[in-house]
Amino acid sequence: MKKLSNDVTSHIAHTFILVAVLWEAVFRPRQEPKSHTRNVVHALSVVGLYIVVMSYTYKTAGTWLYPFYDESYGTIYFPLIHLVTCLLTVGSYYAQWPISRITLFSKHLGKSNKLLLNTNIQKRLQ
Repeated sequence: MKKLSNDVTSHIAHTFILVAVLWEAVFRPRQEPKSHTRNVVHALSVVGLYIVVMSYTYKTAGTWLYPFYDESYGTIYFPLIHLVTCLLTVGSYYAQWPISRITLFSKHLGKSNKLLLNTNIQKRLQ
């Protein structure tokens, strides 16, 4: 894996995701759903699929995608890495709602959605 990228390009690729996610949370606010269960299950399913793909890669290629997995494999830290990843996923999901509420655009979101909803209902009734 070292031949494909160095530490700087890896850092840039992984850090840019945070910038993109924060950009979307700030400039594309959305209304909070009544139930978060489905969304949290979907997010944790993606994490689970990622772990399965990494494990499959290890079984077939004999190497982990990241060096710290190789160093932590067989220790208590290996399952802790996955546990922390799941906790970060759920925490990040719930963190988007306060970020969305404090943005400038969130004040207008409810009004425009209600207006759009009322307009659509009126069109259907005619």
